Amino acid sequence: KEASLQLDLVAHNALLSAFEKGSQWTRALQSLAAAASQHLAVDVVGANAVISSCEKVSKWEIALHFATDRPSSPDFVGWNATLTACQRSTRW
Repeated sequence: KEASLQLDLVAHNALLSAFEKGSQWTRALQSLAAAASQHLAVDVVGANAVISSCEKVSKWEIALHFATDRPSSPDFVGWNATLTACQRSTRW
């Protein structure tokens, strides 16, 4: 069962990354809600993808909220995307 749970996490991270690359931040957030209902946690890779998808469309409030109010904190990539979102929105 642990192997299938890991595969689900990897598949979900790939989905979040695809949404990020397509600037589909709303779909990334919807996917997070669906994953939470299935008790699938978001790791740092998924958190970074969601933050980066918000950064691409200058949704600084959501990026900042996600970076600071989630159990899995972003790493350098996620924090950089958060700061870039703030900068693009003149919130820096």
